[in-house]
Amino acid sequence: MIRTKSTVDIMKEIPSTWLFEYYCELTEKLCGQDLMILSPFNSRDKIPSMSIFFDKRGSKYRFCDHSGDKKGDGIDLVRYLFNLGNSEAVAKVVRDYEEFIEKYGESGFTGYKEYSRYKVTDFLKRKWNTLDKRYWSEYDITSKELEEDMIFPLESYMMEKDELGEHKQICIVNHNIYGFFREDGTMYKVYQPKIKDKKFIKIKSYIQGTDQLKFDKPYLVITSSMKDRRCLLNMNFNLESVAPDSENTMIKPGVMVLYKTKYKNVVTLFDNDEAGIKAMKRYEEEYQTSGVLLNLEKDLADSVKKYSSAKAKEMLYPLLCSALKPKRLEIA
Repeated sequence: MIRTKSTVDIMKEIPSTWLFEYYCELTEKLCGQDLMILSPFNSRDKIPSMSIFFDKRGSKYRFCDHSGDKKGDGIDLVRYLFNLGNSEAVAKVVRDYEEFIEKYGESGFTGYKEYSRYKVTDFLKRKWNTLDKRYWSEYDITSKELEEDMIFPLESYMMEKDELGEHKQICIVNHNIYGFFREDGTMYKVYQPKIKDKKFIKIKSYIQGTDQLKFDKPYLVITSSMKDRRCLLNMNFNLESVAPDSENTMIKPGVMVLYKTKYKNVVTLFDNDEAGIKAMKRYEEEYQTSGVLLNLEKDLADSVKKYSSAKAKEMLYPLLCSALKPKRLEIA
């Protein structure tokens, strides 16, 4: 093929949709919607952990691999996939795109419109039942403790969006659905533990456990989830705990300064997997915090579930003492 355009001009013509459709071998065309797919960087990924999303600011698609620390635009995707430098990745994209157009033509590449996402607009609480007890008791967590954390069971929740001039509504009704709330009654997250690819629906950003902090303990532990946080608190160590939206969500510097002012020491307790270890190292590099790695199950909650709270506590105690640096971690 005789090239009549410069690399820069060709790159301007290549839709970001094509980059992800082609290199991720997507089975559906991108037209403004967001997707979760199996990570192409993690062969052990069984539950989709890489998000492909429309970035309003750049008006193009980007990705974030939640099983590791890779993220960026389409060129970054190609760099990581083929272990290339930036200029090499650009050259490969141009070459592959030219071959694709020569083979299939330009039909279908007419741009795209941004589709709005479904948003949670309403919910209906219900009373605790035996199914709830069966699920949470595996982690030695009671309904009273959940309510202290502002977690309540939901009968249903409503999601809505406007798309191409049409208003759409869906009502989700299922067992084991829980709403995570602030003290002012606003819901910031929906938790559906029985739905593997939609366990969490984030409504608002929030450092979980913030409303429960009293700043009356000497230490703070940052955990991976609200469930891990509650399992830790139930061990009655002389500490408090919070959990960001996810391990991939770094707590902002101003908040970390507050924590370090209020507590003698702050440490992380993240998942015992690649993503958790990388998150722990990011906090170490950014905030000089120590990390605790409990080598039992994937996370603290699963360790409690499999081995009991007493066993997990026995294993965790010396690790916390080492990271927090007290001679002896008192029981609250």
